[in-house]
Amino acid sequence: MSKTNILFSSIIKSISYCSKSSENSLKERYLFKLFANFIGLAFGIIIQVIIPRGLGPKSYGDFNFLSTFFTQAVSFFDMGTSTCFYTKLSQRPKESSLVSFYLFYFTGFISILMILFVAIADSLSFKTKLWPDQEASYIYMGAAFGIIAWITTVLGQIADAYGITVTAEIVRIVQKVVSLFVIMSLYLFYQLNLETFFYYNYLMFFFLCIAFIWAIIHKGYSLKLNWNFIIIVTPFFYMPWWG
Repeated sequence: MSKTNILFSSIIKSISYCSKSSENSLKERYLFKLFANFIGLAFGIIIQVIIPRGLGPKSYGDFNFLSTFFTQAVSFFDMGTSTCFYTKLSQRPKESSLVSFYLFYFTGFISILMILFVAIADSLSFKTKLWPDQEASYIYMGAAFGIIAWITTVLGQIADAYGITVTAEIVRIVQKVVSLFVIMSLYLFYQLNLETFFYYNYLMFFFLCIAFIWAIIHKGYSLKLNWNFIIIVTPFFYMPWWG
């Protein structure tokens, strides 16, 4: 067995152990979360040193502008519901219908609303006022960034509500390691630009989402994936390419 396979197996065993353990006290969860934040901060500093140099001042500024705008826009449409959802789920973790409604129907509704907002602003030429000097493709990518970041946060809240905080923090640490490797590869091979940086963020978010979903299901909870709804929602995410 190769060293890579041994390392991967060790990570999986560690995550499995943490997800199976029901004896993680509040103190242990807090301390591990604190430790994970320190690790994340260290990796984040290194990544933030690389990104501005690779992107350049304009692209870096454009990314910050678009990501901040759409993160705040999604938070506005959220209107504090994610906090209420987390509180309710913490009180009633066995209520799968609550998760199904919020994770698939409500997040889907907000996602469609956000994409339609951008599409209408684009078609009515409001984009020059809302997002001056920004290409349409990057505006849509910024909207997708805000949506995916929000969904990732919701999945993290579900993991916390189910008491698998330690597993979730291990996943976040692994994600930081992977993200550093990917961003350094893009930088060293001169492939780091605004477009690839958006895709890099999508990849990291998807990594977290898949890992959170795996941990939640492995814990014994069901997310009750609604494929009919996903089939209906999916075309809206391809609106930027319809024309």
